[in-house]
Amino acid sequence: MILQKYTQVTFTEDSVGYGSSSSTPNRLPKAVASHLNNILKPLSPIEPETVIVASGITAIGSMLSFTLAEPTDGILVSRPVYGRFELDYGVEADVQIVYADTDPEEAFTPAVVDKYEAALKRAEENGTKVRAVLIVNPHNPVGKYHL
Repeated sequence: MILQKYTQVTFTEDSVGYGSSSSTPNRLPKAVASHLNNILKPLSPIEPETVIVASGITAIGSMLSFTLAEPTDGILVSRPVYGRFELDYGVEADVQIVYADTDPEEAFTPAVVDKYEAALKRAEENGTKVRAVLIVNPHNPVGKYHL
């Protein structure tokens, strides 16, 4: 069996999203950008052109895994967490989920940093290169959120 190493994958709205079939602009990216700008107050505004709409979290996870990592690389996430990330990121792209075990009340506190660092060190010792940190907000399954 030959494994192909992906060096770059490009996703377009046409390949992954539910774009508007009419000649009028798609309203969803504008609404999402406006909403996120209102609640997040980013230093640089989120532009509608940077919003990608997909069919759900599984499709988005798969796209992110191909975009952010190479096969056998890792993505760091705190646990407890939504149980399908291993499948969403790993099945097609062979990206590993690296868990930082935390207490449920720690999800968005500074205490989580030490747990992330310990998980990162364990991953590196096992030969897994962590390429990204996945922050689930609102937290699933704990239900906490951070603005």
